[in-house]
Amino acid sequence: MPLLIDIPLKVPEGIAPVVHWGSIMNGALMEKLKGGLGDTFHREGLKPFSQHMIISKEKQPLWRIAILEEELEQSFLSLINSESDKEWELKQKGIKVYLEKPVVVKNESYKGIADNYFLKKDINRRIKIVYKTPTSFKKDGEYVIIPTIELVIKSLFQRWDSFSKSLVLNDNEVRDQLISHCRIIGYDLKSTRYELEGVAISGFWGNTTLSIKGPDALVRIVNMLLYYSTYSGLGIKTALGMGGIEIYG
Repeated sequence: MPLLIDIPLKVPEGIAPVVHWGSIMNGALMEKLKGGLGDTFHREGLKPFSQHMIISKEKQPLWRIAILEEELEQSFLSLINSESDKEWELKQKGIKVYLEKPVVVKNESYKGIADNYFLKKDINRRIKIVYKTPTSFKKDGEYVIIPTIELVIKSLFQRWDSFSKSLVLNDNEVRDQLISHCRIIGYDLKSTRYELEGVAISGFWGNTTLSIKGPDALVRIVNMLLYYSTYSGLGIKTALGMGGIEIYG
């Protein structure tokens, strides 16, 4: 673990899918998982999965989902690979979608990810974060629609430590060092809102470019955490389709 899977969706003719369908797909998934695995996905705190919608220029929808805990992997794979349950009802839209063959994008171990970034020869000190779906943070009870280094690092630090069993960072001093050695040196952002069960959440999408200075070890940790965000997502409500991330650099 973690495991990242893409599932192409076939939708009825005349229906135009959008990224906000991430919330609807989460609802359909929870319907399929009532009891057992579904109770695990509904637990309080950070959810052991993230998911979001990717819509191509041709308006073809792709459902991307990441499972972050190993004990959930087989149950989830059994569900999406079931030949007898390929048509899912999206009750909020009053339509059905067909799940085509899943494609495993990547399947790694937390130790493997850590080893890669701690042992590789070349590391990046400049990285671009691309926010593929609306992203937001919450601080002091308010939505924050402009990303800051503090919010990005704290979000990723918490997610890694919640699910990695082989390497737990769990050091606020290290976290604060990461924050102090990173800065945003470029951005192209637009404010947006994410439609979620009758509520519109304020957020943003676009991209930010980070510069990382300081000791080699800190740079490697930042690289590792940012790479991990392609699995975990970033910010709030990543299980509902927000915070879908791609990394370049």
